[in-house]
Amino acid sequence: MVALSDLSGPLPGHERLVLTAEVPQAERKAGGDQRPAALTATNSGGSATADSDPFVIPAVAPQNTTAPSISGTPAVGQVLSCDPGTFTGTPAPTRSFAWLRDGQAIAGATGSAYTVTAADAGRQLSCRVTATNVAGSAVATSAAVAVPAAPVPSPTPSPSPSPSPSPTPAPTAEEVLAQAPASQVVTAFGLPSARTCLSRRNFTIRLRQPRGVTIRSAIVFVNNKRVRVRKVAGRFTAQIDLRGLPKGAFTVKLRITTTSGRKINGQRRYRTCSPKRRAV
Repeated sequence: MVALSDLSGPLPGHERLVLTAEVPQAERKAGGDQRPAALTATNSGGSATADSDPFVIPAVAPQNTTAPSISGTPAVGQVLSCDPGTFTGTPAPTRSFAWLRDGQAIAGATGSAYTVTAADAGRQLSCRVTATNVAGSAVATSAAVAVPAAPVPSPTPSPSPSPSPSPTPAPTAEEVLAQAPASQVVTAFGLPSARTCLSRRNFTIRLRQPRGVTIRSAIVFVNNKRVRVRKVAGRFTAQIDLRGLPKGAFTVKLRITTTSGRKINGQRRYRTCSPKRRAV
């Protein structure tokens, strides 16, 4: 019950009268329906009730007095909260929220809390609050907070490829002969086999050039005595006279110099043939 008036005292010759008015809660709201209040007069003789003229409390549109603000860490995966600030208005306005990314509304983000997503990295976030009542609405937006851009991962350095080992080149014919046994060397350059005996008169050496080898010069020794070598028809030739040598075995040494400057040495031991005895 809300007392509208209380008489200060009785009128002359009359008892004091008390007037009261009852306004239901629904009708006290600003902007509500225009309905009368029930007036009741009471004294010792009883009471009587009558309705007043209809009236309404005027509504006042919302106004923002304190701007909304954002709390929380603006980082991907973190939760931000929007403080709606302060709005005046009669009746008290209802509030709704919207989150903005770079000033544009984010679809579905209409609560007072917002979880920062990867799409917000490097952007500005703010919250917009709308206050509404029967007299109108007011909108206020918080200051924006910056979400740090996602760090650019440093590229993993590609491991330097190990250099493929260079294939070992096949040895040249000269290299093969330079490492070969002495007997194989003289065979390669055309000296005759030592399987049979040689005539005691003379012995001719005609050098040949193995494939891949070009002879620049040749030296021949017989029992360590140098023998003259000539080039005849493109071949190095040495004529050995065996008549001045002791009977039995003798050694031929060969020293070859190729056009590339490589030295190749070989030797072979021969035996002379025994003279045939004449029949008596």
